[in-house]
Formats: sequence, structure tokens, C-alpha cells
Amino acid sequence: MDSDDGAARVRQQVSQLGEKFLRRTQAEATILGDLLERIQAGDMTVLPQLEAMAHKIHGSGAMFGFPAVSECAGEIEHLAEHLMTAEGAADVHTGNALQRLKDCICQLAQAADVNSLPAAGSPPSSRAG
Repeated sequence: MDSDDGAARVRQQVSQLGEKFLRRTQAEATILGDLLERIQAGDMTVLPQLEAMAHKIHGSGAMFGFPAVSECAGEIEHLAEHLMTAEGAADVHTGNALQRLKDCICQLAQAADVNSLPAAGSPPSSRAG
């Protein structure tokens, strides 16, 4: 096997892993939405779970070359961290932070849409979402 074949195989495997990541992220966006509903109902105990999921997606999105996914997840992570503070907890009552969270979760789901993946062989930079 020559090195071009090996490199092509690695690119294909990374592409497949990226697609699996996006599919998993779609499912996790639904879970994030469910957690948000619990927060809206007053259950602040789920904030650490929301923050941890967003943190994982944030890092993995960057690693797989999906900057839009990573940015959305990073914003969700930041908002969750803010809401876990006393100042952030007060923002829950205004609804502004919760609306921003909802918007970011929707954007994350859109950015992770596997149907928007570029054609095989497209450079990773075209995956901005």
C-alpha cells in the first residue's frame, strides 16, 4: 500500500468520524433542549450537565473541523457557566439568558445538520456551517 492510499484511508475514516460526531451532536442538541425546559421550569440542578455536554461538543467540534458547531457549543457552555453564578441565576428570572440558550441550541442543531456536509474531498475549511 502506498502512502497516498494510506492518507486517503485516514481522510475517509476522519470524515466518517466527523459525520458520526454530527449525528451524535444532533441527538445531544435535543437533550440540551430538554435540559433547557427543565431549567425554565426552575430545575437549576441540570446546569452542570448542560455545561459539560456543551464543553464536550465545543472541543470535539473544533477538533473535527466544524467551527460553527464549536462556536455554538462554546456559547452554550459560557451561558451555562454564567447561570451557575449568583449573577447568572438572577438572569434566569428575566428570561434573557434562557432565550439566548434556546437560540444557541437551535443554532447548534442547524450547524450539526449532516445534510449540510460538503461533498467528499472538500477542504475542512468549507465546513463552517
